[in-house]
Amino acid sequence: MPEPALSYSRAGRIGQPTLVLLHGFLGGQEDWRDLIDGLGDSCDAIAIDLPGHGASTDMPERHFSFDGISHAISDLLATLGVNQYCLAGYSMGGRIALYHATRNRDRIQSLVLISANPGIESKVERRERYDADMRLSADLESGGLSAFIERWYSQPLFASLKKRADFETIMSRRSHGSAGALARALRGFSVGIQPPLWKHLAGITAPVLCVAGELDQKYVGLATRTADLCGQGKLCIISDAGHAVHLEQPEELALAVRPMINVHA
Repeated sequence: MPEPALSYSRAGRIGQPTLVLLHGFLGGQEDWRDLIDGLGDSCDAIAIDLPGHGASTDMPERHFSFDGISHAISDLLATLGVNQYCLAGYSMGGRIALYHATRNRDRIQSLVLISANPGIESKVERRERYDADMRLSADLESGGLSAFIERWYSQPLFASLKKRADFETIMSRRSHGSAGALARALRGFSVGIQPPLWKHLAGITAPVLCVAGELDQKYVGLATRTADLCGQGKLCIISDAGHAVHLEQPEELALAVRPMINVHA
C-alpha cells in the first residue's frame, strides 16, 4: 500500500505565487486561516499538517525527523507541481522551514520565520533541552492531552494569546489531537535534537523575514540576530503580540508577509 502523505489544505488562487505554511507544536493547518483570509487572492496558500498533527498523525517514523519532514514536504510539493515557493513557519514549523530552506535553496523564493529559533549552540544546553522534551513527551503520553495542553499554554510566552476572545476556540482545535502522535513530534522535532543552523544563515540568498511579537522579548532577540546574519534579512516586530503572532495579530502579519510572497512575482 502507498504511504500516507502529509495532509494539507489549499486556498487563495492557483497561478499566483505559492505560499507554503508550517504550523507550530500542537497546531494545525487551521491556525493559518485568518492570515490566509488577510492575504486573499494574492497567493496560492498551501497549509500543511506536520507529522503528529491534524490529519497527519499516521506518518512513517522517519518523517518525525528534520531530514524526514524536509523530504516529505518536497515530495508533497512535487506532487502538487510546485517548484518555487515562499516558505513560512511558526515556532517549531519555523525551525523546520529553516532546515528545509538550507537544503533546498534553489526552490525557496523567500522565507518567513515567525517566532523561530535557529538552534541552541551549546551542546550542554541542547542536551538539557532534549532531556526536558523527553520528560514532556512522557507526561503527554501518560497524563493525556487535555492536561498537557493546559500546562503548555500556562507558559508566560502565551499570556497575551490567552487574552484573545477566541482562545477557547483555538484550544478546542488542539483537544482533538492524538497524544501519542504529538509525543512523537515533540521527540522528533525538539530544538534539543535540532542541529544549530546559525552558520547556514549567510548562505541563504533568498529574502528572509524574521518576525517576532513585541511582548516576546526572547524571540525579539533571536529574530534580530537571525535577520542580521541573513544576506537579505529583514526584521519585523509586531505590536501587541506575544509568541503566537499569527494567531494574535494575523492582519498585521498579513501586511508584513504580502511583499515576501510577491518578491519574484
